[in-house]
Amino acid sequence: MLIKGFEIPGLHIQRFDSFSLLESMLCSTEEACRVTVCTYAVTEGWLRRLALLKRAGKISAATLVLDYTVMIRHREKLPLLRGVCDQVYLTNSHAKLMLVEGCAGFQATAVCSANATNNYRIESYYVSNRTTEVNALRDDLRGILQGAVRIIGG
Repeated sequence: MLIKGFEIPGLHIQRFDSFSLLESMLCSTEEACRVTVCTYAVTEGWLRRLALLKRAGKISAATLVLDYTVMIRHREKLPLLRGVCDQVYLTNSHAKLMLVEGCAGFQATAVCSANATNNYRIESYYVSNRTTEVNALRDDLRGILQGAVRIIGG
């Protein structure tokens, strides 16, 4: 389900789930993209949907940055994470952001209130393809990853 009225750039408060935001961003380009998702929590259903997008060729690589404390309590998700994600990092973070980058120059980023879960409720998000904002968020993500521990990927 795509987000109704989705625009890049755009600021919205509406009923959606975070996967719909990711799908809407990916529908803005024909090329396969590298996707980085930083979230406090992730569900198995969300990961299965991510795997379907990878198999469909919409995602060339997937990186997840998850909260350390939450993942310690949910270690049963590790086999699924290994099967879907190219890299997984753990850190103490409550950030919820997405970075989508294509090889031919497409780029978009989103900051949202929603975790990577299947909860469909009123959430807020800001999505942009402006180079300065994408670069700023990419830099912020690098800062988050400096203190993170990589548990999957090379």
